[in-house]
Amino acid sequence: LVAHSMGGLISRYYISQIMPRDGGDFRPPVSRLIMLGTPNQGSPCADVMQFAFEMAGKNVEAIRQLQTDYVAGFNRVNADRKGVKFSVLAGEPLPTMCKTVVWNDGVVSVPS
Repeated sequence: LVAHSMGGLISRYYISQIMPRDGGDFRPPVSRLIMLGTPNQGSPCADVMQFAFEMAGKNVEAIRQLQTDYVAGFNRVNADRKGVKFSVLAGEPLPTMCKTVVWNDGVVSVPS
């Protein structure tokens, strides 16, 4: 399974919460997940954007779910890999991002 950005989090959710251990749902079991630019520790950019949206009286659910605190909670609940091997590919490294100085691809940090 190959997933980009938030798709990596959705795939991790599927593996942890929905995919049966024995492949009993007639779908082929996932054996490897390759994540491209997935914010596995959230995105500081989402933190900044959420603040801006809140100030404007708007709620953008996808931005809320990419915030660092939200993804930390997601990680606590979705930790069962069921033997699936995870690989991550980070994008072009840039030195600064939103509210932090860390190598990143413009939205997701390399450590994430």
